[in-house]
Amino acid sequence: MLNPGRGLMLSVDMMQYLPEEFKLVFVGDGPLKVATMAYVKKNMLNERVKFFGSVPNHELAEYTKAADIGLMPLNTDKRSMGKSGFKLLQYMGLGIVSIGQNITINNEIIEHNVNSYLVSNISDWERILIKVLEKDTDFQKLGNNARQRIISRYTFIANYLNLINFIRKND
Repeated sequence: MLNPGRGLMLSVDMMQYLPEEFKLVFVGDGPLKVATMAYVKKNMLNERVKFFGSVPNHELAEYTKAADIGLMPLNTDKRSMGKSGFKLLQYMGLGIVSIGQNITINNEIIEHNVNSYLVSNISDWERILIKVLEKDTDFQKLGNNARQRIISRYTFIANYLNLINFIRKND
């Protein structure tokens, strides 16, 4: 969803620092879609930023799998501090190297430089994005580590086993 607090304008701003061949894709609708599209147009990034609108849930994984990098920028306001890391779980669960704002639950999901990246400011975003996009990292290893992190900590099976072990210990 293109909702407040998701760092949409920050994502668009980052495109100005990246080489022209890089593209940004938004999938979804929401109250900020029109404003974000206007911001893209104002910054003359129409050729580099694409909007696909809402897609059925059963097709969302296909759009997500097509990504080279998963982005989770967040504003650093109170509203954003309450956001979950669900988008990171989706990206990383598919083995997609991700970059997330260094706040809230993102710090628990991402192990910086091990399975994805945490960033704190616009210069961090620029530096890490260029590093990742120019393949100046072991992309395959990070992606595999990301997927393993999600499987081992956040899947139903991982938590089911934790619950069973907890019940057995307290039985």
